[in-house]
Amino acid sequence: MLAELSSDAAEEACYDSDRLQELFKTSKIVIVLIVDDEEQILQLVASLLEAKGYETVTASHGEEALRRVEEHRPDAILLDIMMPGLDGATVAQQLRESPDTADIPIIFLTGLVDADEMSTRGPKIGGQYFLAKPFDAERLYQVLELATTPR
Repeated sequence: MLAELSSDAAEEACYDSDRLQELFKTSKIVIVLIVDDEEQILQLVASLLEAKGYETVTASHGEEALRRVEEHRPDAILLDIMMPGLDGATVAQQLRESPDTADIPIIFLTGLVDADEMSTRGPKIGGQYFLAKPFDAERLYQVLELATTPR
C-alpha cells in the first residue's frame, strides 16, 4: 500500500510539473515601452506595470523611443504626445510607416486634450488607445490588457 501511495503521488507530481511547464510555454511576458519626458511619470508607470508582471523599458524622448523599439521589440508602447524633439505623434507616425513596427499597439498618454478630442485625433496620428493624465492605475491595466490581447 505504501508503494502504491508513492506511485500515485509521483504520478500526480509529474502531472503538475507537466501542467506548469505547459503554462510557462503559453505564458509570455509582455514588454511595454514607456515614453515620457517626465522622469516621475516614467518611474511611476514602470513600477505600476512591473508590480503586475510586465517587463518595462523606458525612454525620455522620441529619438530614444525609436532606438528602444529596435532594441527590445515591445508588445505595446505607452507614448506621451508632448515631448521635446520628436513628439509622440511623430514617433507614432514613423512606427506606423515601418512594416516591422506598424502593428505595435500605441497607447497615448496626454494631459493636454480632452477625451472627445483624443478619441478623434488619436487614430489619425497612429494611436489606437489613449489615457488622459492623471490616469487611474486600474484604467492603465485595462487599456494595456485590451491593447495586448490578440484578436
